[in-house]
Amino acid sequence: MGELRRQRGMPKRPSICRDATRARLVEAVRITLIATAGLVFARMGLALARRIERRPSLDPGLNPAAEDRLRVLEEESLLARQELAELHERQDFTERLLQSRAAPPRFAPSG
Repeated sequence: MGELRRQRGMPKRPSICRDATRARLVEAVRITLIATAGLVFARMGLALARRIERRPSLDPGLNPAAEDRLRVLEEESLLARQELAELHERQDFTERLLQSRAAPPRFAPSG
């Protein structure tokens, strides 16, 4: 092609334009590939996370009935803890009340 141009008297294109265009094209391809790879890996990561969430427990000894019983026991344990905390607060209140009644008055009554 270059020899045809010379024979016809057409000026040769400067290589700077071709190099600049080629560099822009290469850069666009790089950006496109990086963006595509990022999207693909992100989708794969999401799919893997969903699969891990749906995976049954790794302990083969627990069947669904045992898992239900365990969940019920955990809920009952939480309720027992809450009730114990309430009883502790009531006991503290009662002790403070009894101490305040048993304490001698700080000031002498006026009169």
